[in-house]
Amino acid sequence: MGIRYYAPGEHPTGWVGFRVTRGFGENYLQAYFHTMLAKSQSDSDPYFRYQRLQAEHKEAQWIIESLEYQYKQFVTTSNRTSKPWRGLGIHGITAMFARYYGGTYQPCFSVNRPGKPQKRFMFKFLPFSEAWAQAVELWAKENNIMPEDRIRVLNNPPEPEHFKHLRRQMNDHEGFNIPVEALGRCSRNRELGSHKQNCSSAPRICT
Repeated sequence: MGIRYYAPGEHPTGWVGFRVTRGFGENYLQAYFHTMLAKSQSDSDPYFRYQRLQAEHKEAQWIIESLEYQYKQFVTTSNRTSKPWRGLGIHGITAMFARYYGGTYQPCFSVNRPGKPQKRFMFKFLPFSEAWAQAVELWAKENNIMPEDRIRVLNNPPEPEHFKHLRRQMNDHEGFNIPVEALGRCSRNRELGSHKQNCSSAPRICT
């Protein structure tokens, strides 16, 4: 992918000039900028130089489009390599049941950090909503997520039922033995998180 220059005699059809290609997602783009009208196949010829710059400009445009596409995929889709029920609609945050220092399985959100160990936010220590909020904040910081996307993801947490499906998947198809008691923290902590939020907005009413 990129720019390739075909000098005289290199292309089977006799064509001379710059070919630009770029692929991302399901898109495969290509454009041709011929230099056959140039008197010299070098930058000393104005036409040759103009076509070369046109090719470089087109490549830059497609690089930007490719980066925009990759970013959109990152913030709106789960990683294709994620196992069933791990994905949460974005790249970089997954649902998990993990052992806490070799103990019982705990539901959590796990944040992938480029070049760093994963960070897990366990419901053993945090209410469901707070675990999600902290996971999203770290994810946004580590991946340079735009503010509007951070807010959108923050306001759209998964349902606690997601972990019910994940537990069934892990137990029935992956050889785990996660007890049903592990699910209690999901719904109970979601309620606790909502209760805390309500208390902060109406402290005289909530106890």
